[in-house]
Amino acid sequence: MKIRILSALVSVVSATTALAVETMPTRTTEQQTVQMNLPRLSGDDFSDFYSDEANYRNVYRSVMSWFGTTSNACVAFASTALRMMGVNVPQNGVWNGERLSLLTKPFSQYLENKLGWDRINNSRDLEPGDLVFTVDEPKAPGYPAHVFMHSGYADDARTISWAVDNQGFTHTRALAGDIKKDYSAFAYALRWPAQ
Repeated sequence: MKIRILSALVSVVSATTALAVETMPTRTTEQQTVQMNLPRLSGDDFSDFYSDEANYRNVYRSVMSWFGTTSNACVAFASTALRMMGVNVPQNGVWNGERLSLLTKPFSQYLENKLGWDRINNSRDLEPGDLVFTVDEPKAPGYPAHVFMHSGYADDARTISWAVDNQGFTHTRALAGDIKKDYSAFAYALRWPAQ
C-alpha cells in the first residue's frame, strides 16, 4: 500500500515538474541556457530521427493529441520532433509574445537567437537535418509560410529537397517553390549549432 502511494506521489511530482518546465518563461539564467543546449546532438541525428517512419508516426500522433490537425502544423511537427529528441522547445512556450511551437517567426527566432542555430542563406548549401524556412506568407509579412526538415537533395542540381513535414513523410519539394503544389520558395535554413 505504501509503495503504491509513493509511486502515485512520484507520478504527480513528475507531471507537475514536466508542466513547470513546459511553461517556463522566456527569461533564463546561464545555467538554464546550458541545459537547453543539451543533449549534444547534430543535424545528422535529427535527420536520422525524423526521417525514420516509426519516429515520424510518433511525432504525428503527438501533434494530433495536442494540436488536432495537420493543417498549418509545420511548426508543431518540427518542434515536436525536436522535443522528442530532448531539445528544449516548450510546447506552450512563448517567444516575443507568440507561441513558439505554433508560428514560424517565433520558432525561427527562438532556434537562432536562443539556442544558437546557424543561418544558411544558400539553398545549395543545405545538409540533412537543416530546418528550411520559406519566403514569408503574403498576408503575414515577417512570418515564413512554411518550415520543413531537409533530409537530402533529390537531384544533382540541388534544387529539389527531400522534405519531412506536416505535409507528409519524406516527399520531394522544389526549393524554388512550386505554384501548382502551393509550395513557397526557400528563404533560409537553420542548422544545429556546431558542438
